[in-house]
Amino acid sequence: MTPARSSVVLRMGDKIGCVMKSTYSSNVPENVAAGMAMGTVIVLLFCGYSLGISYDAKLILEKGYTCTGAQVMNVIFVVLIGLLASGQASPSMREFAGGQAAVYKILETINREPKIDAYSTTVSHALRV
Repeated sequence: MTPARSSVVLRMGDKIGCVMKSTYSSNVPENVAAGMAMGTVIVLLFCGYSLGISYDAKLILEKGYTCTGAQVMNVIFVVLIGLLASGQASPSMREFAGGQAAVYKILETINREPKIDAYSTTVSHALRV
């Protein structure tokens, strides 16, 4: 390589390095937030397991309920899967709300009284109406 080319390559390397550093630094908070959210979900999942097992154990010991471990786990899974499903449904509910706003605007347009009479046989300028 000639000295001119190596100089250009070094300058471009510095520019690319700066861009890469800024990209990395902007992605770090996003990745930390995603990791914290996933960690929170896992903690809540395990807390749900422990709460369900301890409550079922209390019912069995104190009130004499007769249920098997399979029934206890079945109830825990049903509750946790229902909670996860309701969490997945919230974006869809937001879209339904947006759809309702759009339908309101469409119906408002349909029901408005037009300034121009579509059934008139006379010709008149729109500004004179």
